[in-house]
Amino acid sequence: MSDTFSAPESVVLILAACQPPGAAIARAFAKAGTRVILIDGNSTSLTQIAALDADQIETLTIPDFQSDMTDLLKDAWGDEPLSMVVNLMPLAFPVAITAQMRTLAAILRTTARGLVAANGSIVSVVARPRAPLDLVGQGRIASMSAGSKALGEAMNKHGVRAHVLSVPNNKRSLAISCLLKLHDPTTPDIASTTFNLN
Repeated sequence: MSDTFSAPESVVLILAACQPPGAAIARAFAKAGTRVILIDGNSTSLTQIAALDADQIETLTIPDFQSDMTDLLKDAWGDEPLSMVVNLMPLAFPVAITAQMRTLAAILRTTARGLVAANGSIVSVVARPRAPLDLVGQGRIASMSAGSKALGEAMNKHGVRAHVLSVPNNKRSLAISCLLKLHDPTTPDIASTTFNLN
């Protein structure tokens, strides 16, 4: 990936992009004509995903989302419009909530001006546990929803929304159509919220 980002009409950034359904999400956005930037620690898998549509998909390898590496991105994005950040870290690292929040905060410090420029959104995808009494899993979803709500309240005045897509663990691909709909410029603005997809 180059040091500067291109400025197409629409750009989506996918965090933990090698985590399923990251490749399918990247393909769907690329097919829709959206420029996709994938971030993950697995350079081999990133290369394979990018090969699906090399004209639309770029990659950036950050091993295990190390904070010192994300700090290198400071001010790299600038004011270039960024329509969506898709956060798949809750799927990749379901128990590392503190590390996820730290990484997401670093990414948002880098991309905030771009999100504001595009009236973009931050969408975190979380997997619901299979057992309804899995209190730890349910607690993770509640904490992601609360964090997203707080982020949405802080960013809403700048036109940026924050959503959580809660999907069954065995049906993660349900997130794809919802992400495309949220990204669609003809979709009316939806206040920051949590969507429970079935």
